[in-house]
Amino acid sequence: MKPLFWGFLMVLWILSGSASAQVEVISGPTVVSIYNIEHMEPNTLHIVAMDQNHARMRCGGQGSPLVIFTDHGVPVTGVYAPLGKASGFVEVYYDSDGDGQIDGSVFALDLNTQTDVWMTWRAGDEPGIVYLHTSLQIRVGGVYRVVYRPTSKQDSDVLSCNMGRVSRPGGHLQIGAYQMTPRWSY
Repeated sequence: MKPLFWGFLMVLWILSGSASAQVEVISGPTVVSIYNIEHMEPNTLHIVAMDQNHARMRCGGQGSPLVIFTDHGVPVTGVYAPLGKASGFVEVYYDSDGDGQIDGSVFALDLNTQTDVWMTWRAGDEPGIVYLHTSLQIRVGGVYRVVYRPTSKQDSDVLSCNMGRVSRPGGHLQIGAYQMTPRWSY
């Protein structure tokens, strides 16, 4: 009888400790695709018409040839395109804060080749778009390359767009870039 009693107390102790623990939803890494990724993810967001003038004005993209995709303001690095298919994504040098220094590279969608994209959108994600602008030119091995920076106050009052606080993931959603929520700061 004593082992049963101690087992019962142990269960109560475990349950009481887990009841007071806080639980936080941690999202997986966001993936971006120029092709439909509904078959690989139950929750997707299809962003269309990123090249339209209204979308560019609303999200700070006037004169911008490229757009990157973000999760909580951080550029998404997971890009998916089926083997053998042409991709609208290009890897470009990135000046994340517009100070004239290269901070790495990002995958950007060339709006001359593709104007819509699919993103995964899970609980805890905050998908967004940021148009890129020319920061400076550099010379790499005798070839001139452009370094891009995110939209800044010199380009637009709006720095980027995201899904907004009232939108929630669930299923397969589609939105025009012109319908996204403008962000004035990160």
